[in-house]
Amino acid sequence: MGMIDNKKIFSIADQILMDRVRDLEKKNAQLEEMLEGIMFRLEDLDGEKFEGWPLPEDRKPDVFVPISS
Repeated sequence: MGMIDNKKIFSIADQILMDRVRDLEKKNAQLEEMLEGIMFRLEDLDGEKFEGWPLPEDRKPDVFVPISS
């Protein structure tokens, strides 16, 4: 008898899903780096750290008024 290979065998669907997850993780990491860079730049411009990003807890949300025709 030959040697048994202990590698897992994945179906094509498993491989497609794993590739998609890997791509999404890469995009997520890129977005996190971009946001971190933006936050550092805003801190430099403002001179203060941002607390409660994206909105401070005491800030009211914007009110949108419908456009009448």
